[in-house]
Amino acid sequence: MRKLFFIFLCIFLFAFGNENAIADTETLVIFDASVSMLGNINGQPKYVIAVEAAKKVLGSMDANMPVGLRTIGFSVGESILDVFSNNSDFCQASRLVLPIKKNNIRNINLNLDMIFPLGTTPLTYALQSALDSDFNSNAFKHIILITDGGESCGEDPCAYIKEVTGKRKDVRIDIIAIGVKGGDFNQLKCVAQNTNGEIISAENQHEIEKGFSRAINNPVSAKPSPIAPEQPKKPVYSDDDGVSYKNFLIPSN
Repeated sequence: MRKLFFIFLCIFLFAFGNENAIADTETLVIFDASVSMLGNINGQPKYVIAVEAAKKVLGSMDANMPVGLRTIGFSVGESILDVFSNNSDFCQASRLVLPIKKNNIRNINLNLDMIFPLGTTPLTYALQSALDSDFNSNAFKHIILITDGGESCGEDPCAYIKEVTGKRKDVRIDIIAIGVKGGDFNQLKCVAQNTNGEIISAENQHEIEKGFSRAINNPVSAKPSPIAPEQPKKPVYSDDDGVSYKNFLIPSN
């Protein structure tokens, strides 16, 4: 009887007593909606084919998958007249559009349809904001970044991610790099590889779909090593054009 009691006690402690036990994977799509996404690939704006690819893949996923949406550059809702009075915010132009939750795919797809690229690419600020506040602390944090370039606000996302992964192992970043070359590609490659993620080059909608499907279906898990949240540093404003929007969201159900 004592032996049986001891076995049940061990099972209970393992299942409920470990404060560092990892929860399910949570996925955050970070969509680059900076002005460069207006550029064309095969006669179509990059953001249009990226939106359609993401919607198609997300539409095929299990509704119970915990997923959310963050944008870079564009933030849904702010009046275009506000843009010219918000220069100091151009390099903080990233926000959580829809928090991570189950049954969120329809809302994400509706919000993707409202994106129009404007603004810069504060990539480091976006990653830091996401890892500081967008995920459950005990979840494995899976970021899928869809972008056509690297950092444009003078920060170093590679150095930031190396610092993060030196302290914790509960993060994976997969990157769909749309037409990215040279130094920007190497910067993104560093971000992905230092989280055991992948960087997937894409030159058309089919390749974006294939890469996004590979990333979102790639099983990820690890034992977390939580660190105390840090406040994002305010980056230096670059000369790129910048636009943001505010608080126009499709309500989540």
